[in-house]
Amino acid sequence: MRLHGYLRLRRQLSRLRMIQHLVSRLAPLACFLQEIDRRLLRLHPADIRLRHEFNLWAEKGLGETMESDHAWFTERAFDHMNLSAASRILDLGCGEGCASRLMAARSGALCRVVGLDVSDEMLRRARTKSCQFEKIAFLCASAEHIPCRDAVFTEVLSVSAFYYFDNQESVLKELFRVLAPGGQLLILVGLYKGGAPDWRSLTRKLKLPVHVCSADDYKTTLQSTGWVNVETQELLQASSSDRRAVDHERMLLISARRPCPAAAPKGVCIS
Repeated sequence: MRLHGYLRLRRQLSRLRMIQHLVSRLAPLACFLQEIDRRLLRLHPADIRLRHEFNLWAEKGLGETMESDHAWFTERAFDHMNLSAASRILDLGCGEGCASRLMAARSGALCRVVGLDVSDEMLRRARTKSCQFEKIAFLCASAEHIPCRDAVFTEVLSVSAFYYFDNQESVLKELFRVLAPGGQLLILVGLYKGGAPDWRSLTRKLKLPVHVCSADDYKTTLQSTGWVNVETQELLQASSSDRRAVDHERMLLISARRPCPAAAPKGVCIS
């Protein structure tokens, strides 16, 4: 009986060694195929690459992680917004829709929120989580080609998404188009020059190219594309022993407005 058990154990160990040998032989092939996949992906337009990567993030559950990391900063951004029942808000790069739901809950029954993202998987989860909010709609589209009419929104908010856009000037011009005169733009970014000491290492961890700018860079770009009342503010989340570690302890808040026509009385130009 002992001999039989010993022989069976030998056979199992032999099989395990064969499997280990096979895996070790296949590992270089797997790495090679991953590298080919990455190189082929670079041949696609930037929006396709973004969709591919953020769909993977959604499947890994990183959408919820990002929501919890950004929640405190998003609430601070709301303090700078004049949310009301008449607000028509674009949540640019909405992910799984956390900011959209918070804004819809804060504003009145007549408020409308549109969440826009390039990732269809993020949006699928956003729609599931937001099904009880009749005033939220989600669109899968590029930030450079927003499928909405001119001057339709009164506010635009973008949380931790802007540095992924390949052509930021084109995005700002498109936002200028869809925002009503006098409307407000708010951008929150967690990666920016002059921010956290390790912003360069955080950038290198990302698998996607990011366009990291300083506060002055954002001011210059916004002003050159027609925006007025451009301001920047660094938000620092105070550390606490009972708060779990987050990816961002500080974020940069950039605010601007689309100017009113010269003939319009100040404060009444939003249609």
